[in-house]
Amino acid sequence: MWHMGDFVTLRIGPKNRIVLPASLRDQAEVGIGSELVGHVDERGRIVLETPDSVRARVWDFAPQVSGDSMADIAAARSGDVLLDRHLREGSAKTPTAGAASSLLSELGL
Repeated sequence: MWHMGDFVTLRIGPKNRIVLPASLRDQAEVGIGSELVGHVDERGRIVLETPDSVRARVWDFAPQVSGDSMADIAAARSGDVLLDRHLREGSAKTPTAGAASSLLSELGL
């Protein structure tokens, strides 16, 4: 686990390589053959992360879905079908408040 004060100084070697000390590798649980993802952040810091860490950060930003996603998609699709039917029948050429509430009630909204 990372603790404040667990900083080490790294030097870029003659072949522009950096050696990660064992203490950092152990904390990050990386070893020979491990992949790291690198980028420069908005403050100009060089950041190295494991692919699992990157995945976790991406999922942290994903919207949290509650309920049944497939049911939500099915309901939205049903609404599309109803609207399409109304448009083909000409009953929704000029939507009115009555037509809108009828459509909403058919959708259960």
